[in-house]
Amino acid sequence: MKVYLPEESIANNRKTKYTFEILKDEAVKKKNKLLLGLGKTDASGNYEIKLSDQYKGGPVAFDIEVTEVPNQKVKITKKIQFTVTTLQPVWKEVDGESHYSWHYCLPYHFWGGIRTAFDAWLICGHVKSSSDNRTPIAGAKVSAYDSDWIKDDLLGTVSTDSSGYFRIDYSSIDFKQTFLSPLVNVETPFSAIPGPGVYFKVVSHEGIMLYEEGKSDGKKMSRLNIPNCFGIELYVDCNA
Repeated sequence: MKVYLPEESIANNRKTKYTFEILKDEAVKKKNKLLLGLGKTDASGNYEIKLSDQYKGGPVAFDIEVTEVPNQKVKITKKIQFTVTTLQPVWKEVDGESHYSWHYCLPYHFWGGIRTAFDAWLICGHVKSSSDNRTPIAGAKVSAYDSDWIKDDLLGTVSTDSSGYFRIDYSSIDFKQTFLSPLVNVETPFSAIPGPGVYFKVVSHEGIMLYEEGKSDGKKMSRLNIPNCFGIELYVDCNA
């Protein structure tokens, strides 16, 4: 997290301003003289930033710098900085110091774009009983496949937790492979990669098939070219 003095045009407007702009290197360097402080988020996304003496009150601008994203499978060396918002802090005095707390959740579509830049793809959801569409199925193994023309690709297999939740992290290489891989893969820029066409299989912890889809399911409109962050609810017959 980085906190800046806002640019003059923004500083004159005290209203909250949302920008969500990915900055070029030149723009980041230009803002260095306005930097008030920075801090690193922990595993829970918490951070603490002490502002420099350059700050005399007024609005501040928040930026986020990202060098990796959670559960990223492929190591990619890059740095992305984007502007989040400019706002006017309401300071509270605590033990002789001024404190301001700001909590925020990035919009999923914007964060999805950042994850795409790091080739980080995600499928998540829940497995529940089809008898009531509510009871979670714990300990089941969920496998996700990409419906391909020649050979279907396994994107990943994970077990559900006590709430029936599962999360499969994968990268584009998992569905770009061809019959000549690893010698020949389909190479395209991350931003231009169409998503896989997915279908699922669910097996109980005893090894019983609870739910099974096929190649044709991965070619349905709702499953073709899924976004890099994709959610789904799967309802299975526990008596299968």
